[in-house]
This record gives sequence, structure tokens and C-alpha cells, in this order.
Amino acid sequence: MTDSTNKNNNNDSSIKTVPLTKNFDEENNCSNNFPKFSFLITFYNQDQFVDNCMECIKKLKIPTDYEIIAGNDGSTDKTKEKLENWKSYFGEEKFKIITANRNDGCITSHIRVSNLRKSLLKESSGDYLLYLDGDDFYCDSDFIVDSINLIKKNPNISVIMFKYQKFDGENIIQADTIHLEEGLVDKSLYIRSNYVNSGACVFKRIKSKRFNQMIEKSHFYTDNIIIIYNLCFGDLWYVPKNILNYRISVNSMWNSMKEAQQILIMFIIFLVL
Repeated sequence: MTDSTNKNNNNDSSIKTVPLTKNFDEENNCSNNFPKFSFLITFYNQDQFVDNCMECIKKLKIPTDYEIIAGNDGSTDKTKEKLENWKSYFGEEKFKIITANRNDGCITSHIRVSNLRKSLLKESSGDYLLYLDGDDFYCDSDFIVDSINLIKKNPNISVIMFKYQKFDGENIIQADTIHLEEGLVDKSLYIRSNYVNSGACVFKRIKSKRFNQMIEKSHFYTDNIIIIYNLCFGDLWYVPKNILNYRISVNSMWNSMKEAQQILIMFIIFLVL
């Protein structure tokens, strides 16, 4: 999993927001005919976190079709057995397990997790995607309904971004994030000055040959880079509401970078794409 120690000045003047022109119709909050959601979750030797992760999805209010695709990166503990138990609970139609081969010659962790996420993406059939690390968990049960409201009124949104909070195993730590009222966010300014974990986002599936080519070539399909790729094909909407408890990992690829390196990588990718 990835993390950021990015410290921004939370200056609201650096971000442009556009308020809604009208309130959402409460009667249209959900529909059985609304597009499908896919939860794409990666695990590696995280058997102690599987139940917590799956319980949080079980508690979500999901008034439409959904699926869970769990990626097991060749775990040697009881991760696979626990996932099989949850597959029995959700049913084969809603729950798939994809197991990666750890003898495929790939020894770099960030490439492994990127490849696994791309495999889950290919296996998924949802119109909207949610990426989650196996040791993280949702702390809000209503955000799918919130997302449905937004998507119905704003079909050009490619990323719905919520807040997240850090979790050290015992305590909740408020993450550094943007402080805004709900609205459209200037994409380039977000990339230059902010960080939100991709697990706190809902992504529109991009049906584009160019997008598919970008994903195939990428060795860093993780965290903010997932966000940036999607932002090349639509708008960003921010909702100031915590939905994710993100477990801190000081040894992660993203957290090991300096703040300047993180910002430079994000902005260069956005300019190139």
C-alpha cells in the first residue's frame, strides 16, 4: 500500500470549486438499474486484516449491482483461505479471487502490486471502480449512495474524491488533505498541491483505447497515479467526508519518496498525458 507525508498549506484560494446548480432529488437516490460497482482489493500475507476489510464492504449501503474481485499476490499465510470463506458468504457471482504467480520473475514490489491491480481491472465488469488495499477499510456506509447521486447529475465526473484518515493500528490520525466545500476541483491545481489516497475515490471506468494503452505501459499503477490517469478523461468532484481508514506503512513505495519527488512525479505525468 502507499502513503504520503505530503504537507500542503490547505490554502483554499489555490483550488477552484463549482457548486451544484440544484439540490439532488432525494427520491432518485438509488436505482436497481444503475450501473455496476466493482471493488478491486489487493492482498499479500494479510490474513489478519481480511475479515475487517470484508466486514466494511458488507456494511455498505449498495442499492445497485456490485462485485468484489480480490487479488491474492501469492500469500503464504491464511489469506487465501479467509478469502474463500468470504466468497462463500457473498456468492460466486459477486466474489472472485485472482491469485498472482510469485514465480513470474517480477521481484519489485511496486511492479507486482501494479500488475495485480491491472489484472483485477481486466477481470472486473463494473462501470465504476473502487481500489482498496487489503489492510485498509471503509469507515462510512453511505458513500456509494452519495456517489450515485453525483454521477446521475454529473455524468462527466471520472473521479469522485472523498477524505481519508490514517490509522496506525490503534489510533486515528487525520490525514493532510484538501479542505473544500463539495464541488468540482481544478485538476491541475489538485495535482500540484494535494494528495488523497486512491482508496478514498470512486472511479468511472474509462472505455478508451488510449486509456488502455496507458495502463498497459504503466509500471506504477498505484495511488495518485490511478487518480491522474482517470482525470485525463473527465472531471474531479470532491466531497469533504471521511470514508476510508488508511493503515500507515512507513516502508511503502510512495511514503518513501520525499514530498518534492511526489509532487514532481504527479505533475509531470499529468502534463505528459
